[in-house]
Amino acid sequence: MSDPRRVPCRKCGEPIIFVMSLKQRAIPCDPDLETHVLTPGVVVVTPDGRVLRGTEESKETSVQGYTSHWATCEYADSFRKPVERSDR
Repeated sequence: MSDPRRVPCRKCGEPIIFVMSLKQRAIPCDPDLETHVLTPGVVVVTPDGRVLRGTEESKETSVQGYTSHWATCEYADSFRKPVERSDR
């Protein structure tokens, strides 16, 4: 597998890559493939597009993957779509 192409984030300018999810959606990630321990609160995007979330039961498990850029970009909220409230 070749290394994914790095591009700058449109907001912060840091390098990112896009990993295609199992649902065929591009997930922006920080470009470094690292070993993560799946402790509670940790979310990892694997190179094959799986999104793994750490739980109390998985805290001894290590996995290779990427950190979602949404977790590290200071401008992540500006990319989120507003949620329509149906109770109005």
